[in-house]
Amino acid sequence: MAKITASEEQVFHVAASPDRVYAFFTDLDKIRDITPGVERCERLPDGGVRWVLEEKVDKGIRFQADFVVAYDGNGTDHVLCRFVDGNMVNDWDAWIKPIPGGTEIRYRETVAPELPITPVLALLIKPLVARELRNGVNRFLDRVREVLAN
Repeated sequence: MAKITASEEQVFHVAASPDRVYAFFTDLDKIRDITPGVERCERLPDGGVRWVLEEKVDKGIRFQADFVVAYDGNGTDHVLCRFVDGNMVNDWDAWIKPIPGGTEIRYRETVAPELPITPVLALLIKPLVARELRNGVNRFLDRVREVLAN
């Protein structure tokens, strides 16, 4: 097994109010609705959330993300998600700042799947996998912008 890590950070503006943005990032159903490839998403008794994504097969590598995260927020301007357990690290933060006409969002996410490959192969494919992971985060943020534009 080899872990490949990618991080993406963006700052963008939406017309929605800071309260609406905070409510969006703390609503698991809304996050799930704009996350593609979700096979299962369930709240656990301890407050964590288990995500199981559809299996991906690319270049002969099979991987199905199955991980638990915990969500938290300060009630106004910061929501976070932290990895707890599983085969893919997923940590993100959304900082929310009021601006004239809407809200500025600073979003940072780190994703690190533990792939069933050798460390040598990981070195070879790391740039490709990292780019695909960052593209996935960017597509998610495009959907966030679409939802918060309405």
